[in-house]
Amino acid sequence: MVKNIMMKKKILLVDGEDLITGTYRLTLASIPEVKSVDSVSNTLDAQIKIDCNRQNYGLIITADEMPSEAGKDPEPGQSIQLLNFLNDNYHGYAPPILAWSEKMDRGLCQKLMKKGALGGMIKPVNDPRFLTGVALELMTEGYSPKLKDYLVDKGFI
Repeated sequence: MVKNIMMKKKILLVDGEDLITGTYRLTLASIPEVKSVDSVSNTLDAQIKIDCNRQNYGLIITADEMPSEAGKDPEPGQSIQLLNFLNDNYHGYAPPILAWSEKMDRGLCQKLMKKGALGGMIKPVNDPRFLTGVALELMTEGYSPKLKDYLVDKGFI
């Protein structure tokens, strides 16, 4: 009998709001296929983390409005900056990206998707929608009965 084995994945969470980062780190860690969650608070630190870990992230979740680097004020468009960095440096080998923003609209979502993001979500994200989006993305590389059971138990599918 052949078992379908799915590797657990690391997630990078990029957001300048510590409370959100802490809350979603715990939420993401509850998904069975998540190996670990790294977090950074600005675009520059995200770029450094991605370079240091190369192809080890299965998913990147990023805010659109956050500081470009430590000590700076939040600026809109940082998710686009991060996508540009990935497109310029990883030429199609970048991990999938979900973006969120308090001001997410159709125009921003379309821009993000044209740059390669999976999509955009309005922040704050309610847990069921957030977990479902992340879990479904993690399932795209292979069927995981354990993850499907988790989603059914939580009432997401």
